[in-house]
Amino acid sequence: MKHLSIKLIAETPLAIRSDHAPGGVETATFITGTTLLGSLANVHRLLYSEKTEEFEALFLSGQVHYPDLYPAAFPDQKMQESRLPVYPLPKTAQSCKRFSGFRYIFPGERKQEKQRHGVRDSLIDWALFNLLHKNEVSDNKIHEDEVEDKRSIAALQVLR
Repeated sequence: MKHLSIKLIAETPLAIRSDHAPGGVETATFITGTTLLGSLANVHRLLYSEKTEEFEALFLSGQVHYPDLYPAAFPDQKMQESRLPVYPLPKTAQSCKRFSGFRYIFPGERKQEKQRHGVRDSLIDWALFNLLHKNEVSDNKIHEDEVEDKRSIAALQVLR
């Protein structure tokens, strides 16, 4: 499978609706893959209207994946120019108050920070708490065959 890097620079401000509610408008904080697909399909039809087979292969066959595009701005120029993928952090991600940030210090970042505790996802903690509470109410015991997620099973084994 081929992967291509996309660097999109907006030359004018963008306003993409994130909902279709009649009472208010909320703008999206990223460009969805379907918006990217629709934009590229529109430009392809305008510039290459006679190439219908190519259009079908690129936009209708389902063989090409159009990912969401997330904003990325880095203080280090090498990171900004790299072709590494950018992923959003989940809303359940947490960092230590005293030693916040990712463990890895990228070149160009402040060097005076000697220690960072990293970022972790609190969703697993929340899920385990709910599983424990739900099962404590029923029979005060959790069985591994009741849990489908392998990470939850590993966490349950640590708790025992």
